[in-house]
Amino acid sequence: MHQAQSTWQAHCTLYGRADDLFRKRQFKLALRTFKQALLLAPRDVDTQWAIANCYSEMCRPLQAERYFRRARALAEWPQRGVLLYNIANAKFDQRKFGAAARLYRLVPRSSAAYSKARRNTLVVCRLLAQKGRANQSIAG
Repeated sequence: MHQAQSTWQAHCTLYGRADDLFRKRQFKLALRTFKQALLLAPRDVDTQWAIANCYSEMCRPLQAERYFRRARALAEWPQRGVLLYNIANAKFDQRKFGAAARLYRLVPRSSAAYSKARRNTLVVCRLLAQKGRANQSIAG
């Protein structure tokens, strides 16, 4: 029991250090430190989520999506909608607009991210419509 407590305390110390680095916008170093924390608590949702946020800030949406999905698989129900919204954002950043739109529509009304997801659905639909018009004018 004592070893589990000390491991968790070491995890929390590393997480706090990484969070400070993230707030200072030192994303590469924050990412490395969050990953060290994850080694001590591999099923910690917050650490998975923080790693995803680092990748997102570093403009690496594919890696961000991977960690948002890992976090969502471990998350409690209230967090799952927000994580789904973040996965949709990662798809958007990958320019996979159709996939992003489908995911935004799946964010539940009970989620804190619901209104943002609805707004982003409209943005994506406009982009897809413009893209469709551009493709029609090229083909025509």
